[in-house]
Amino acid sequence: MRLPIRGRGFVPGLLVVVMALAFPSTVPAQSTASTVDTMQARATTLEKDGRWNDALQLWCKVYGQDRRNEEANNHIQICLRRIFQTQRQTDKSLRERVMSLSHSQALALYGEVLATLQSAYVDRAKVSPERLFQQGLDEFLLSLNDANFRKLHLPSATDREVQAFQKRLREFMALRSVDTVNEAVQIVKQVAVTARRDLQINHTSVIVLEFIGGACNSLDEYTSYLSPADLMAEAEMAMTASVVDAAPLKDGIGYLRITHFRDTTPEELDSAIAALKLEMPQGLRALVMDLRGNTGGLFSSAVQVVERFVPAGVIASTQGQLDEFNKVISTNVRMSNVLDVPLIVLVDARTASAAEVLAGAFRDHQRATLVGVATYGKGSIQRVLQFQTAEEVDDSGKPRPRTGGIRITLARFFSPNGQAINGAGVSPHVVEQDKSRHIEIALEQASRYVSVMPPR
Repeated sequence: MRLPIRGRGFVPGLLVVVMALAFPSTVPAQSTASTVDTMQARATTLEKDGRWNDALQLWCKVYGQDRRNEEANNHIQICLRRIFQTQRQTDKSLRERVMSLSHSQALALYGEVLATLQSAYVDRAKVSPERLFQQGLDEFLLSLNDANFRKLHLPSATDREVQAFQKRLREFMALRSVDTVNEAVQIVKQVAVTARRDLQINHTSVIVLEFIGGACNSLDEYTSYLSPADLMAEAEMAMTASVVDAAPLKDGIGYLRITHFRDTTPEELDSAIAALKLEMPQGLRALVMDLRGNTGGLFSSAVQVVERFVPAGVIASTQGQLDEFNKVISTNVRMSNVLDVPLIVLVDARTASAAEVLAGAFRDHQRATLVGVATYGKGSIQRVLQFQTAEEVDDSGKPRPRTGGIRITLARFFSPNGQAINGAGVSPHVVEQDKSRHIEIALEQASRYVSVMPPR
């Protein structure tokens, strides 16, 4: 299966796409020629040719076969960064909005981005002004080699002029250090002014945008700069129902699927369970919860779902720069508010992030039997932050983002027993690679529990 990586919906569905490539639902038999070494060599060639989408396809397949392959993981991030760059440069609405910014507004936005990353990003060592600036500089230098960027913004600059500018810029930066956000802003200002003089670039704000993109998209595969269109797509995804396919299976055993976590997920779950109880003459005696393909969402909603099943104890712990993400999350609710029925949870390699909070809590509290394969291992929390700089106001006077925002990794989370989820995932009790057998196995497990329960 080959999935195209392009279009407005790519950023919100980033994790879904990467996991779909790395862990397809149906894995075709690999020919002897399709070895990991062969795929890696081919992917490297595609990168040299600038075919980042195709290279990503292969690196994801390599990673799917060996999740400890750090080279594949690193190249996935490189490919994604180049794809983000191409998308950014071909996003007409973003380009128009950014070019409408004055030089001072664009620089203020850059300063706001760097300050936000420094104060909130989970790993303080990765967000020094020096590193963030250098990543932005690398992004800008690469954009100068991009034919689309050159056509849009440097139509009159020759190859010799561009190469000379790149050389002078590298020599200039070799003698400079960047110790503060303000220094980074001032140097970018100099770079933009020099580019206008030497390369006849009209809109220096697009240069600043490259520095912003480089700073955001170099940290991990989840932190990224979001255009206004991306923010809209995020909002649309957040409006989609998250608890679906609720239905009786047999003999008092109910089934429901949670596709993602949004602010209404706990209430949706309550409604689905109430409906299941009404549909079953014998009542709800066991529940199969399907988390396969659930790539996460709102962390706090996942915590509230755990509280529906676990009356007391630690749900998870989090670590980050912000105080709100350095804590232990516990539950202590009335037993009468807890659904005390046997629980079977289906998980797969696409179960990630907030969904792994559930899986980890259920496993550590021995509250559920997990069936499937190990989860993805994305033990981190993201939040979308909109920028205040150069925002617009709609007809009602409500702020409307003009230049987008950022999805930023704020914290890492751990299971109740202190196990790191990131890179490891949650292992099921019953391992079954064949997805078509998961429901059958879940029913067997649930029926075993129900058979020893007293009649109602």
